[in-house]
Amino acid sequence: MIVFINIFFIPMISVHIYCKRNNVRPVLSASSVVRYCIFTVAVFLTAKLGAEFVSIFYTLAIPPVDAYYTIFAVPAAVIVPFAVEFFRKYLRPRVKIEKNEDEKE
Repeated sequence: MIVFINIFFIPMISVHIYCKRNNVRPVLSASSVVRYCIFTVAVFLTAKLGAEFVSIFYTLAIPPVDAYYTIFAVPAAVIVPFAVEFFRKYLRPRVKIEKNEDEKE
């Protein structure tokens, strides 16, 4: 049961927060499935990095089927949409192309 929750419900927290903050209507489409998969991977990686960081100080083995993974995955699911928004807003490369008036066409 905990595996089902870890795989399906915890990434939905991220998708829900993302949809609410960006005024995106959560409908079942190919783009929403891709968004769900991306958030699933991001939550998994964030939770595993958190678990590895904690395991430096404490001896914990945290497989994804364990309840300890859920403890790290829930805060990761809340943090990931805000991190995505931060990266999109401030760290996205922007290119501005302007034409000089003295250039010939």
